[in-house]
Amino acid sequence: MERSSNYIVPTGKGKDSVWEDLSGKLVAKSEISLKKQNTSYVMCRVAATVIILILSSVVYLYSDSNISTESAETCEVYLPDGSYVFLQSNSKISFNKKQWSSNRKIELKGEAFFSVKKGSAFTVQTEAGNVQVLGTKFNVINRNKMFEVACISGKVSVSSINETELKILTKGMSTCRLESGELSEPSFTNIERILSRQKGVFYFEQSDLTLVFKEFERQFNVKIKYIEKEKREFTGYFSNKKLETALKMVCKPMELNYDMNDELVVVSGLARPN
Repeated sequence: MERSSNYIVPTGKGKDSVWEDLSGKLVAKSEISLKKQNTSYVMCRVAATVIILILSSVVYLYSDSNISTESAETCEVYLPDGSYVFLQSNSKISFNKKQWSSNRKIELKGEAFFSVKKGSAFTVQTEAGNVQVLGTKFNVINRNKMFEVACISGKVSVSSINETELKILTKGMSTCRLESGELSEPSFTNIERILSRQKGVFYFEQSDLTLVFKEFERQFNVKIKYIEKEKREFTGYFSNKKLETALKMVCKPMELNYDMNDELVVVSGLARPN
């Protein structure tokens, strides 16, 4: 009733004629309002579509490709430029496939062997330090507070995570993170032993036994319960082809006894004499 008070009844017109004029004006105003609403709705939908397309493009360009392995599992990966990665058990790499041509950067957790095609700088980022090359072959271990890089061919640049240290490795040399957190001076390593890791053969030199058995867990997907109060070191190797054979190769020279029960292996004490 309040809105109808804005309309003045013309003189000389009948009630029906006035009502028709009034109805026509109301319909016209409704149509104009509806057109405005439709236009706003269409504009909102267009804007929403544009935003979705922009966000999709951003996600498409900046999302990483993630490849990981479980225990007792390895994986061969070929990167967009043809570079090759051998990913060891319980390891993960992340890289951007869409931006690879302009940014050859890859993140690693665990262990991997790299054979890099020549080109722009190729960077492997880890929580402990970074490795940069142009074209070479090298192995990186980054797990259990251990960081070790071995150069198989070419030249490798290894920097600490805070970039306060820089070590240059050439063929047959390696560096690792010391207990102090610093990188060791480059020293010669056995290339064949590094390459043998891809074949499932793992060499150790004065390595803490707990780290050796951690490798057992990764390679055989078992739980090792190692009961030993004092720290002991192992020099030798094992193959991941058969668990019991591998246990004998480590436990016998260390005079240790082991008991196998499904997926649990208990290693303790001196081996009982036969």
